Amino acid sequence: LTVTAMVETRDDPEALAVVASQVERLERGIQAALLKAQDLGELRADAKPRQLAGALTTAIYGMGLLVRLPDGGGRIASVVSFLIESIDDAGV
Repeated sequence: LTVTAMVETRDDPEALAVVASQVERLERGIQAALLKAQDLGELRADAKPRQLAGALTTAIYGMGLLVRLPDGGGRIASVVSFLIESIDDAGV
C-alpha cells in the first residue's frame, strides 16, 4: 500500500508526509533489529546497521514496484539472493 501511495500521491504533501513516516518507521524497526543482532553477536561489530537498514528498506519498497511487472519475479529473486548474501557477509 505504501508503494501505491507513493506513486499515486506524489503531488499531495500531506499524503507524502504519511508515506515518509511509514518508510522511516520501517527503516527504524529494521535498524533496531540489526542493532539487537549486533549486541547479541549475531552481526559483526563492524557491520553498519544503519546502512543495512536503509538498503533493506529501499529494496523492500523497490520489490513492491517490481512485483507489478510481468518479469518482476526474476528481478525480485535476484535482489533477495543478493540481500541474503549481504546480510550473511555481515554476520559472524
